[in-house]
Amino acid sequence: MEVTRISNALAAYLSIHETIMEEYQNLIVFALSFLVQKEREKLSLPYHINIIDELHINENGHSRILLKLLQYQNEQGEYTFLHSLFSYINVHTHSSNFSRIEIKRPLLTQEEARIDLWLRDWESGYAIIFENKACDAVDQEEQLSRYINKTITEGFSKEKIFVVYLPSYAHEPDEQSWGDYKEEFEERYVNLSFRDDILAWLKDDVLPNIPSSNIYLYTAVVQYIDYLEGYFLLRKINNRMNMNLDNLISSQFELDKFSTDKERIKVLQEKIDDMQEVVNSMQTLQGRLCQSIFEDWQKKTKELFPELHPCERGALTDVSLILGGKKVDIFISSNSKMYCQVEFSPSLPQEERDINGTFIEELKDLLPSCNTNCVWKYISPLEFDEVFQLFIEVVNRCKQMANNG
Repeated sequence: MEVTRISNALAAYLSIHETIMEEYQNLIVFALSFLVQKEREKLSLPYHINIIDELHINENGHSRILLKLLQYQNEQGEYTFLHSLFSYINVHTHSSNFSRIEIKRPLLTQEEARIDLWLRDWESGYAIIFENKACDAVDQEEQLSRYINKTITEGFSKEKIFVVYLPSYAHEPDEQSWGDYKEEFEERYVNLSFRDDILAWLKDDVLPNIPSSNIYLYTAVVQYIDYLEGYFLLRKINNRMNMNLDNLISSQFELDKFSTDKERIKVLQEKIDDMQEVVNSMQTLQGRLCQSIFEDWQKKTKELFPELHPCERGALTDVSLILGGKKVDIFISSNSKMYCQVEFSPSLPQEERDINGTFIEELKDLLPSCNTNCVWKYISPLEFDEVFQLFIEVVNRCKQMANNG
């Protein structure tokens, strides 16, 4: 009897497993056929050109555009679009606390301390962290928590720090990204998606309030609005393509057999959840493959630079050496993109980590991005050989500097 029960349970498990695997395979096949059909539909679209489309911008590109808009001041010195964003938040979201933010002498930066957009106003005491996920980058380990802690070290009290999360479509940050701060920041946090919020803010609040004399700002915003509408398939010229793709989805999942939209929405959500499971599994496999590459980097780093304390920092790979009497770290890390970076060791006092006027500035030909604490260069996510070769070149340059005194 017991053997029969176990046998039946095993048969049921295998049947469920086979069904799930078949469903996942069907989803993958459909995803591929959908993309093929979408490319075919694109070929039939009317001629259209958008400069931003052609430049293929990433999260940093979106951040640079938003930075320029938020930095804009009218003739009276008022931050027109920064205040309009606060007004949009107050009207369209659950958070009214943004309306109490005072702006006196703000410093707006992009990519300083890895923070996509960072507003700090020491005179008023307010700071805002903008985390940009326009291209669906994953949340890094305790990312928001680290940025909040960094802002606190800049002299701001937690009560005057605000967080704006900017995903492509509306979704919340990972729980782990907050560390222990989620509940504490509940009233000083807002989620603005590019599709539903940033696009609406640009069309309704920014574009109509650009002076007619500022043609470059006006045309830049028109291009950006058009780009976002294209990215989210909202351009009017895409209507026929969107309808055909909708019909393809409807046919694949037999939505016509359901009598109400509520039922169709439920089925679509189930398929979205299933596809997300497939994506999660693919990302997990990708992570394991990446880890194999990183382990190979660490092995090669130890072979090439055994005297430089390899792989002690905990980065993807790293070394350290003494230059000018100070410990310098050279490493590869990632934050949605890989980058090679050089900085004075975090173990040094903050006042000793300023790179201005030091030899580290001489590395800008190799690592062109910089702030007061480090120089770095971003590399496309899949260019593994390129970033490791850059790392080796930078290490050898620093070794040569050390040998030359």
